[in-house]
Amino acid sequence: MRKLIIPLTLVFFFTNFSQNLIGEPFSRVVKMEKITSDTLVTALKNIKIFPNPAREHFYIKDNHFKTLHMQIYNSIGKLIDSQIIHKENTIYNSSFLPSGLYIIRLAVKSESDSRKLIIIR
Repeated sequence: MRKLIIPLTLVFFFTNFSQNLIGEPFSRVVKMEKITSDTLVTALKNIKIFPNPAREHFYIKDNHFKTLHMQIYNSIGKLIDSQIIHKENTIYNSSFLPSGLYIIRLAVKSESDSRKLIIIR
């Protein structure tokens, strides 16, 4: 089985001009690394959703992405809610959800990861 790695961002360079300790100007080249599908999948798997089981709310802790798409499905696959998350730590109000098993789908660009979440009342 061949592993397909798709670069999602090009490598680019920029120059940061500043001064050294004695006031002489110098430049420093900073390299931005490629972001591959494997990198995205790993970062998605590191997102924390807690507590599980949840009651009135649950937390989504993400330290990697500026924008994260979240979808909540019930146990029969019906889409219950869909949101775009723009913060590292998000509190989701789940008080409207009845007790049961839910699937939380997290997506960034073309990659996604699904988690099980139990709501109890």
